[in-house]
Amino acid sequence: SDVYKRQYQRRVHGILMDCNMPVMNGFDATRRLREMMMNQEIPHIPIVAWTAYTGEAERRECLKVGMVDILSKPINMEELRTKVAKYINVPVSYTHLTLPTIYSV
Repeated sequence: SDVYKRQYQRRVHGILMDCNMPVMNGFDATRRLREMMMNQEIPHIPIVAWTAYTGEAERRECLKVGMVDILSKPINMEELRTKVAKYINVPVSYTHLTLPTIYSV
C-alpha cells in the first residue's frame, strides 16, 4: 500500500492497465486502486483497460472492476490519443504521447 501511495504522489493523469499482467492481473490491480481512491488514499485516476481479449465478457469485467474504457492490443495510436483526450480533458491536438516512465513496484 505504501508503495502505491509513493508512486501516485506524482501527478498521474490516467492509467493504461494491462489486464493480463503476470504477478497481479489488471482486474485485481484496478480493484485495489479503486479501493484506495474510495478511501481517499490517492486521487481519482481514470483507468483504461489494455487487452488482447475484447469479447463481451472481458469488456463487462473491465467495467465492473472500475475501468472506464478499453483499448485493444495491438495499440492503435490514434485510438489511444482519442481516449487520453477524453479521460484527462486534453485536446487530441495537444496529446503528444511518448513512452511513459515505468516505475517498479
